[in-house]
Amino acid sequence: MFDGESIRNPVNEFVYSLPIEKCSNKKLDWMIKNLNANFCKLYGCSVNIVQVQRDYLAEEEREGSLDITTFSVNSIEYFYIKIGTIFELCYQIFEELCKPDRSGAKKKHKLLEEEFERYNKERGETLRLDWYEAISKIRNRIVHGGFSIKAYVEGQRILFQAYDSDLDEQILEDYGYFKKDRNLIHADYYTNFYTRVCHWYVEMFLNFVLHQLGASRSEAGGGENVFSELIKNSSSFLLLGNEPLFRALAVEMDGVAG
Repeated sequence: MFDGESIRNPVNEFVYSLPIEKCSNKKLDWMIKNLNANFCKLYGCSVNIVQVQRDYLAEEEREGSLDITTFSVNSIEYFYIKIGTIFELCYQIFEELCKPDRSGAKKKHKLLEEEFERYNKERGETLRLDWYEAISKIRNRIVHGGFSIKAYVEGQRILFQAYDSDLDEQILEDYGYFKKDRNLIHADYYTNFYTRVCHWYVEMFLNFVLHQLGASRSEAGGGENVFSELIKNSSSFLLLGNEPLFRALAVEMDGVAG
C-alpha cells in the first residue's frame, strides 16, 4: 500500500495501462473515478476513528459533546458500506470492459471465483474472494436490519462487535484486531487492516482486468515518452493526510498480531 511514506494510487497503473480504444468510455471513466473516491472515503473513515480516540479519549476528563458510541457505530457501519461499494465498482469495471458470460444466471461471486482460479494458475497470483465473503455477510445484514453493530469505549480505545437477533457474536476470525481474551474488536485495528486489504484487492483486481483484456501494466498507455511518464507519475500517489498515523498503526497492529 505504501511506497516510502506515500500511499500508492491503486487505480493509477490501470488507467495508464488501458488500451487506448477503451479510454473514451465515459461510463468507465466515472466508475474509475468513483472507485478511487470510495477508497479515499474508506481510508478517511479509518483515520477518523484513530483521531477521535486521540482527541476525545486521551484525557481522563473528556471535553466536547461528541457522542463517542454513536460516532463509532455510524463509522463502522459506513465502513462496511464503503467496502461493499468498492467491491461492486471493481466488478462493474470488469463487466464493462470484459463482458463476462453470465449465461445460466451464474452469480457474480461464482463467476469471479472461476476466473480468479484460471488467472492465478496462469500468472502465479493469489487473487481471491474469501476476505470479502465475511465482510459481505455482515454488510448485507446491517443494511437489511439483520445484524446490529454495538460499540464500547474502554479506556482510550473504541471496541465493537456485530450481533444477530439472539445477541450471538458474528465476527469470529481474528487477524490481529481482537482484544486479548475477549471477542471484542479494536475498531482502529479492524478498519486499518481492511483498508489495507481493500487497497490490495483494487490493485490486484485491476491487474486481473488488464490480463483479461490482453494488456499489461504500463505497456499499453503511459511510458511512451517523457511527458506521458511525468503525467503518469504525478498521479501515482494519494495525498490523503495522516499517512504517518495510519502507517504507524499498521506497524503496531502487525507487531501485536505477529
